[in-house]
Amino acid sequence: MSPLVWNMAFDALLDKFNRGPIKAKGFANDAALVIKDLDIPSLIDKGQEAINIATSFGRERGLEFGAEETVVVVFTRRKFSLTQVDKLWMGNFPLDFSGEAKYLGVTLDSRLTFGPHIDYSSEYFSITLQNKEHSRIPLGPHTHGYKRSVHQFCTAKAHT
Repeated sequence: MSPLVWNMAFDALLDKFNRGPIKAKGFANDAALVIKDLDIPSLIDKGQEAINIATSFGRERGLEFGAEETVVVVFTRRKFSLTQVDKLWMGNFPLDFSGEAKYLGVTLDSRLTFGPHIDYSSEYFSITLQNKEHSRIPLGPHTHGYKRSVHQFCTAKAHT
């Protein structure tokens, strides 16, 4: 399928969620359903409704969403038990709740602290720079301070 045809089909799906508490965001072949509600069980019900709309839309157009790649995260600062809410389903496939999801390269944790993303990024940058043969940064056996500097840089970028 050409990118233009894909974008037209995908835009039609995003338009289904342009009003109300359910919003859809998409880029290339990634989609995110964002649902706002104050009540967790109601949030889960709306989530199931949104998933059903999306999968039905896809089925009508010969598209299938990857249930194995789908991640459900409840973003909240409130304490609650996921065992007290119903599981979400994509067709016959149960969707597990997760504490974090990666969307467009950014790791989003359930409390939106960005800590896991910063940890991953600082580790990635440290390894990348250590693997550079012609790095101008002196990297000896004691790189703890260096890793801390990369972590602080990533944290500073996240706060600006």
